This record gives sequence, C-alpha cells and structure tokens, in this order.
Amino acid sequence: WRMFHVERGLSGRAEGDIAAKPRLLWRFKTGGEVNSSPTLAGGKVFVGSDDNSIYAIHIDTGEQAWSYATEGAVETAPLVAKDAVFAGSRDGDLYCLNITDGQKIWSFETGAEILSSANWIGDGEPSQIVFGSYDGKVYGVAADSGEEVWSFKTESYVNGAPAVADGNVIFAGCDARLRILSPGDAEPLLD
Repeated sequence: WRMFHVERGLSGRAEGDIAAKPRLLWRFKTGGEVNSSPTLAGGKVFVGSDDNSIYAIHIDTGEQAWSYATEGAVETAPLVAKDAVFAGSRDGDLYCLNITDGQKIWSFETGAEILSSANWIGDGEPSQIVFGSYDGKVYGVAADSGEEVWSFKTESYVNGAPAVADGNVIFAGCDARLRILSPGDAEPLLD
C-alpha cells in the first residue's frame, strides 16, 4: 500500500494473503525509534524515524536504497504518489522527495510540527496533497510545486490523517470536532 491505511478513504483494507506462519526475511535498523507506519511501492518500503530521517528500503533485501535527513523526527507514514514520497516532520515541514533517489523536490513549511500522514485529492492522480499540522490547520498544497492552494483553521492541533471521499476532505482535530470540507471552501459541509 502506498499510504497510511491503504487508500484515500483510510479503510485499512488491503487485498492479499498472509502466510499462516510468517517468517522474518530481514531487519533494518535506524538511528532512532520508528513510530511511522511503513508504506510500500515500487519494490521499496518507505518509513520515517525519530532519527530525523525518511528511509527507502529495498523490499527484497532489506538494504537501504536512500535516506533523507530532516530537522525533526518523522512519525508520519509516508505517502507515495506521482513518483514522489511525501512525509511530514516534527520540524514543521512537509517534504516531497523523488521516489528513485530521495532528492528533495520541494518542501512546505507550516507553523508547527506535522504528525498527520498526508493524503491526496485528484482525478486518477494527485493534484493536491492534504495534511494537518499542530498549528491547527489542514492544508491543501499543489502536488507538483508545494504551493499552498488552501488551508482551513481549526481550534486546536490536527494530528490525524485526513480521509478523502467524493472529493471532500474528512478530518477531526484535537478540538473534538469532525469536519467535512470541500477543498477551498471557507465553510465546512459538516462541522
């Protein structure tokens, strides 16, 4: 799966079989705790670490393909879309990295740490990346440039991953409110 909870609706349902008796194929050690859920795409596993890095690991061998250092712990599950890896950091930036070599394509700075895994909006492929921040906002940024398209201010932190269904963004924040937002609208459809 290419994102937290498998798909944009965050159902958590993945197809496939699990071995009756799973066996360890390899281990990979980072320089800190791993609080990030892994994602999978293109023969690689992508994961963040509290050592302030995002890693790409070859799924067959467990060997590191690349890593990218941020200025803070990476606890979000990376999103893989449009041949890029998107992950937020406790340094307050959302990073867009090249899936092949881990080089930074762009980064977007928020006002506080990012613990929310990213999701995407678009028809067939991402046009916007959506995520929450501890600055109390949910953001929509252009997938190709990282430019802010819209943001919505809540009354507290947003650390959960937003779901996307029927073009709408569904999220809850630490202000104890569930919201359904049509991206770019000033008023939510449900608040």
